[in-house]
Amino acid sequence: MEPIMKHTLPLLTTFVALLTPLFAKDAPFRPEPRKFPSLEKAHSYRGELTFVDHTNRRGSIRIQGNGRFRFTGPAPFAMLPYGMVRYRDAPADLRDIPLGTVMYAHAFLPPDPKISSVPVLPVDNRLKKLGNAGIGTAPAENHVLLLEDEPSHCRRHGLVWKLQEITINRHAGFITARRERKAGGGQAHEETLTFDAATRIWRDRERLGAQDLVTEKSGRPMANNPSMTKPSCLGSPGNPHPAVSSCAFTFLTSGLTMPPWNAPP
Repeated sequence: MEPIMKHTLPLLTTFVALLTPLFAKDAPFRPEPRKFPSLEKAHSYRGELTFVDHTNRRGSIRIQGNGRFRFTGPAPFAMLPYGMVRYRDAPADLRDIPLGTVMYAHAFLPPDPKISSVPVLPVDNRLKKLGNAGIGTAPAENHVLLLEDEPSHCRRHGLVWKLQEITINRHAGFITARRERKAGGGQAHEETLTFDAATRIWRDRERLGAQDLVTEKSGRPMANNPSMTKPSCLGSPGNPHPAVSSCAFTFLTSGLTMPPWNAPP
């Protein structure tokens, strides 16, 4: 029995040592006084900006969980004194962000719960299921280090959106696009988004309409030439369609790329 224990204990120690960083990364983190926390230790989530108190650098986000988005209540948040806001890949203030914009929050537990300007929740609150809203819609990590919109998030991570399908009915419809790494590789995420006459579509410095995407896609032959991929930006305010699985895109502004073609621009 002793030889078995001698071999088993080192294996268990190694296994625990390998798992410790994984659990530490997901564990709730509370910033220490007079120390800047690392962004890697933040809990990240995204949702729709529903309220802003820019004077006190506070607000509310309707967070996307694994349930039904329309049942999710706004979750209050506060910017840390050194917290940053980025909008369209540029430094911004909370008052610069239109309500309804989908934002990515990277947040921590309140540094000092006694003087927190927003509700202090149980540390494990992000693991609790809140009715039809699902899990993760009211995390205790509500003190934000970085708040960024879709273009800022995509630029920081080197992501682009590739158009897959577009359906137009008068001036509204649906766009199916896939988000993936610009350099290739990694897992691609496909989303279906609604758009209307207020949608803004940009390709470099050129503003396009939804009909332009249809014309370019149908009027030019396709080719497997990634060098001809055209970067664009898409902004689509409005509520998601009931059949759309992703409910976070009430206002999306992100890097979008058209499928490649072999004709010159």
